[in-house]
Amino acid sequence: MATIAYGKILERAIERSTDDTDSIVINLTKKRQAFDITGWTADLTVNTAADGTGGDNVFEASGVVFGDPLNAQIAIDMSGFSLPKGPYFYDIRLIDAAGRGRESLAGPFDVFQRIVKNV
Repeated sequence: MATIAYGKILERAIERSTDDTDSIVINLTKKRQAFDITGWTADLTVNTAADGTGGDNVFEASGVVFGDPLNAQIAIDMSGFSLPKGPYFYDIRLIDAAGRGRESLAGPFDVFQRIVKNV
């Protein structure tokens, strides 16, 4: 879970295994306080190049308000996630209720091979 001050781009690495499908939850703050994010969404984009020049994006996902909007949390749905191991790059754009967007998180997105469980 990442906590970010809205209005600043936070550079942070994300590490996931090849089949991690749990949501990414982001906590937002303004002046170190949670705030009302009713109607907000988020877009996650993953590419093979940090500047997006790696051709088509290899993964994209959307996020919605998680729980009470006054808690300022957004959950990005990763249920469709499935990428081969390797180094990637991501950015997350937050979109407010009026449709205005801002890139807020970006950095390396490293995918590691998971160990298959025989249960």
